Amino acid sequence: SALAICAHAEPAPCVTSASQPGDVSLHLSLKNGQTVFREGEIIALIAGYSSSAPKKYYLNTRGYDRSGRLNGMELFCIDPAAGADPLSDYFNGAMGFIGGGLGGEQDLSSDPYVINLELNEWKSLPPGSYRLRVASYRATIPAETSRTGSGTLPIPLESNEVEFQVISADPAWQAEQLAAAERPLD
Repeated sequence: SALAICAHAEPAPCVTSASQPGDVSLHLSLKNGQTVFREGEIIALIAGYSSSAPKKYYLNTRGYDRSGRLNGMELFCIDPAAGADPLSDYFNGAMGFIGGGLGGEQDLSSDPYVINLELNEWKSLPPGSYRLRVASYRATIPAETSRTGSGTLPIPLESNEVEFQVISADPAWQAEQLAAAERPLD
């Protein structure tokens, strides 16, 4: 479960670790190669998980839980540290954590298994230049016994670093975005 995986997270998940196995990897990229975003624009990411050792590692493919937010599978390491969690009031308030939901498992191979992510779900960034890495807890390896009780052990993975820029959103762009959102409602 996501809770079990979160429980094994390192105390400082954004500190580089040399303990990542060499036969499993996480490659992070910005969707469509976009590197400049307006403040509030969706920062779409692609996380590609692969392994040179077929059927050795498995990937938790869940994309949601019943609370609406899959917490703890990926942690976003942003440099410089900036921004706030735009959904903090909602998830840390009366709604709380529900958890659960449907999920699956995928054998990792040399063909990357892609997970689409949106940074904005976790961080609302002010204008500036940023470097981003992802610390992931989706990959597991079978084990005889484990602390999770599930017969698997999480394999913490770190992605490569991507660079992007957030610029101020001008009023004309904001008006376009609002009009586009209102059209289907009319």
